Amino acid sequence: MPQAPSDIAAHSCACKDACSSRRCLCRRWGGRCKESCKCQGLYCGNKFLTNGLYFGEAHRNLRATHCFADYVEKAETLDNRRPHHDNDADISVSNLKSLLLADHNYFDKSDELREWRDKLYKTGPDFEDHLIHLRWLFRLGLSISESDPRFYSFCLKEWTDQNTHRHCAVCKRCCPVKTSWHCSVCRQCRHDGLYVACYRCGGKSSAAMSEKEKEIEFWRSERIETPSDLFEAAGPSVRAFDDDLSLSGIDVRTSIEIRNDASNPGPAVP
Repeated sequence: MPQAPSDIAAHSCACKDACSSRRCLCRRWGGRCKESCKCQGLYCGNKFLTNGLYFGEAHRNLRATHCFADYVEKAETLDNRRPHHDNDADISVSNLKSLLLADHNYFDKSDELREWRDKLYKTGPDFEDHLIHLRWLFRLGLSISESDPRFYSFCLKEWTDQNTHRHCAVCKRCCPVKTSWHCSVCRQCRHDGLYVACYRCGGKSSAAMSEKEKEIEFWRSERIETPSDLFEAAGPSVRAFDDDLSLSGIDVRTSIEIRNDASNPGPAVP
């Protein structure tokens, strides 16, 4: 599924306006605009400038998860369209707190979360002390972490983790990792398995294809006979690569073909 570039933290936006849409590179991937961004000097409308409110000023450069980023954009859209009505998406601290704490069973299963929750209820009436303690949970559930896969899914309205669900930035919803993939041709997520061809365009998951290619490359590197059914399952792109003998000056045929040629030399040349 589409994800942010791996070096997104080093990128700066080149916006000439007030970063009022998701054409802003920083805003698109849930990050705040930086001093190196071209929008400096203008009124920056990047909603993630307030990441410090949720994550703390020391962690304000953390990026929001894709799911939280879409939730923030949804809240802004609803605010503009229905400014005097209660919205389905509310990014106030109190609403985010109620959403993230709603799943009592999830907190009861974790000693770490249960202990944190008990301390939250023991904090004094001072809002700032309450918010400081609450920001740990916001960083856990609403920001991208390389060390902890857990996050809160606004699509599923429950806690999950990156090993089981990924949020598609194009389709704007969380999907199971093992059964769903995004078709870049149809620009929609498919939910019938990684190894099943797209029923509209015939394409296959890039993750599934790469696994097949790795397996074929292993057989080639070990100079072991490549199973014919492996090439059949790999799809036309891998078979086309195998048939392209112009990739190298050496004999790039498979070991099966070489063995067959050796065992059947053909008629002698007069």
